[in-house]
Amino acid sequence: MVRSLKEKYPGVDFQILEIWHNPTNQALSDSLNQKLGVKGAGVPEVIVGSVVLIGDKDIPEKLESAIIGELKKTGSDGQGPAKAVPPSTTSAAS
Repeated sequence: MVRSLKEKYPGVDFQILEIWHNPTNQALSDSLNQKLGVKGAGVPEVIVGSVVLIGDKDIPEKLESAIIGELKKTGSDGQGPAKAVPPSTTSAAS
């Protein structure tokens, strides 16, 4: 799913971070979740702007619309700079 979105929105910065065995990424995930008020975050998790999607149901159903919403806020068309950050995703590159 992320691969097809990367092709569709080449200007979006997708970051896939492994958090189980990487304390630096885990700290980043914890910090972002705390900042966004997320309690009980899980894996997979995707953060796009202030939108947090958790789980195998919400991510496929809502990720592209979250990206489009963030692009509208930033005035980007997805071909230029914007950021979609999945800080606690271990398998989002499917």
